[in-house]
Amino acid sequence: MFIRKTTALLPAVFFLIFTLAIAGNSNAAAKPEGKATKAESSQSTPASFSKDSNCAVCHQPYVDSMKNDKMLLSKHAAVAGNCFSCHKEDALATAHAKVKGPPSKLFRQRKPPNDMCTKCHGSYDGLMEKTKNSTAFKTTQNVAINPHKTNHGQVECFNCHKMHKDKPPIEYCYGCHHPRQLSNCKDCHAPKKE
Repeated sequence: MFIRKTTALLPAVFFLIFTLAIAGNSNAAAKPEGKATKAESSQSTPASFSKDSNCAVCHQPYVDSMKNDKMLLSKHAAVAGNCFSCHKEDALATAHAKVKGPPSKLFRQRKPPNDMCTKCHGSYDGLMEKTKNSTAFKTTQNVAINPHKTNHGQVECFNCHKMHKDKPPIEYCYGCHHPRQLSNCKDCHAPKKE
């Protein structure tokens, strides 16, 4: 029965694909020769950058995250004020040196070094001390874990703290602790003794 229904849909699917292919070719043919599209012209023009640049021109979602109270960045923006409090001008100039235009929607956020965070928040050892009584993360046995002193050593700040995304720090842990429980692998994956 399933095969009969699927076979009946095949002519409609092929017609749709054929129609879309023709439409795509007609749009390409409609473009006058010698005139670049907006996307093509922006890719050939280098993006200029200075401390006076309006970051929102190319990075609107990141600028909007400064005002979104669901995101960690909004707390930083309330204290720091602007992008240049964390992102230094020389690093941004280097990052923009080869940029040809606005980023695509698939723009990948860079991974900032830990010193971007520790310059204000103190050393990693200091962070371990500040969070030693944290009860934010607990094991399956209800034992509190210091998020900055785990058996995984010092991790990069950006792994847990997504400044421009609404993503809680614990999500990084759940990448490996896949049943969304903070337990050792062997607690679930060790062979059972009978």
